[in-house]
Amino acid sequence: MLQIVRFIDHYRAAPARAAERAYISCGAYEDLTEANCGMLPIFRSIGMKINYIETRDGHSWESWRDALGPGLCWLFPGDLAQ
Repeated sequence: MLQIVRFIDHYRAAPARAAERAYISCGAYEDLTEANCGMLPIFRSIGMKINYIETRDGHSWESWRDALGPGLCWLFPGDLAQ
């Protein structure tokens, strides 16, 4: 866990845009929800488009499964008219 904290602290000191868009989903009962929310202003400050969804769930297979489809559709919207 300490390695993750060091990585995030390093990133916060000099954030760089790794992608144009990001989809972040968290369960309200997860331990890292507050930390994930704390990253949103940093991502937005470097020009990333963020779609953040918080569900009334924890960190579970079902939560991940339910967020996968909407997340992929938001990340890769495509053009259905083609």
